Amino acid sequence: MPNSFFAAVSGLLAHQRRLDIVANNLANQNTTAYKASRGVFADLFYETVQNASTGNGLTVGGTNPSQLGTGVKVSQIKKLFSQGNLEATGQPLDFALDGEGFFVVGSGNSTLFTRAGSFSLDANNYLVDPSTGAYVQRFGTLGESGQAGGLNFQAPNDPRIQI
Repeated sequence: MPNSFFAAVSGLLAHQRRLDIVANNLANQNTTAYKASRGVFADLFYETVQNASTGNGLTVGGTNPSQLGTGVKVSQIKKLFSQGNLEATGQPLDFALDGEGFFVVGSGNSTLFTRAGSFSLDANNYLVDPSTGAYVQRFGTLGESGQAGGLNFQAPNDPRIQI
């Protein structure tokens, strides 16, 4: 009898967690670059009440075990990276990602990832995330200073982007 209560309570708790996830999705639906989540459910342990049997090979086949489940849990909260609508803002430093990528920004020794692409320039003309002040990072370490054609916005060994 207590197992049935544990299974029922675990189901209620798992569905409460699912409602929390849905509520978070609704609360953030207008947040820039927000990606919705969904809960993935998994079984908890099973109690075997009757073991499996083998058949005699002639007239009777084997039987599966009889098991009682002890409940359910939310095994993971998965981000949904489906593509949303892209909207033009008219701002020259607003960028959008198509797919599962992230913008990489750095703050001190921290490397952070964001999908929000509304950037601005700081006082030294470095591209930054205006909500955190973190510098937008680039790939590579060579830079483009002094190259033919007048490009001069990336210094060697400096991951920041200067315009």
